Amino acid sequence: QGNRSMFSKPLTEAFHALINTNDQAIILINRRGFSSFVLCRECGHVVECPNCHVSLTYHQNDKRMHCHYCFHKEILPKQCPECASPYLRQFGVGTEQVQEVLGKKFPELKAIRLDADSTRRKGSHSDILKQFGEGKAQVLIGTQMVAKGLDFPNVTLVGVLSADLGLNFPDVRAAERTFQLLTQVAGRSGRGFKPGRVIIQAYEPQHFAIQCARNHDYLSFYRQEISFRRALGYPPFQHLVRILCSGPQQVTEQTAREIYDFLLNMGISKETILGPSPAPISRIQGRYRWQIVIKSTYPLQNVLRGLPTPKQHVIVGVDFDPLFML
Repeated sequence: QGNRSMFSKPLTEAFHALINTNDQAIILINRRGFSSFVLCRECGHVVECPNCHVSLTYHQNDKRMHCHYCFHKEILPKQCPECASPYLRQFGVGTEQVQEVLGKKFPELKAIRLDADSTRRKGSHSDILKQFGEGKAQVLIGTQMVAKGLDFPNVTLVGVLSADLGLNFPDVRAAERTFQLLTQVAGRSGRGFKPGRVIIQAYEPQHFAIQCARNHDYLSFYRQEISFRRALGYPPFQHLVRILCSGPQQVTEQTAREIYDFLLNMGISKETILGPSPAPISRIQGRYRWQIVIKSTYPLQNVLRGLPTPKQHVIVGVDFDPLFML
């Protein structure tokens, strides 16, 4: 609707309604830091971690770019590392930026943050929640840490930014996690005598996971999700096994291909094997990652006990019905 702010019109109006009241709000954005990535507008280069195949996240508090996997940090460059262009721009929104923008637009509303960065110090997690519970802050901004287990009777507003953030992850349970997170955080509003309101912002609001969470309709979500999994042969209709190899680039790929040949020799149909291929995050902490995913109607423990010995410096992990696929 032409809105260029990170806050929609209904959420902006809801913030206005909090001013000069004792009511409180919880804002969820499941991404920490200030900006998700730094991009060169000249050549399109995204600044990545030297150790991991992920973009670096800019953090305003120390004015550095962070890797959330290996904890590498570096100063924001003044020029593009690829083309030396000065036109570097930060994209994406994290909890730090939400707190800053909220403070500028609504200085009357004191906001505090609850995420992995603000709770590093011992006891800081309970200190933040105590401060919010005593009414010393009116808005609590956080990642999924704010979604469950909180019971504050004055919270009458829950806002979710980028609610569809997790839907595009290459993971079987992406829709399930999104529905679960939205349902949980919605339950933080209206727990006292005052009625609660939940405002969900998304770029794909018609997705069934968001619509079902909006209506607290677990049964409809289950029917839709279970039909997808039945059609694609995902759990609970078939077992899913992920074999993850990590190590130096060449020998890791060789190990994955040897495991693939072993599986074929053991009678596993190649139509049920996905890979070998680089994992969605193909390098973490300097170690390259290759994976094989197997669909099976029967347990494969006995077959997988005979996996070939991995190459030197290569680690092989086997995960049955994995909860995470990154």
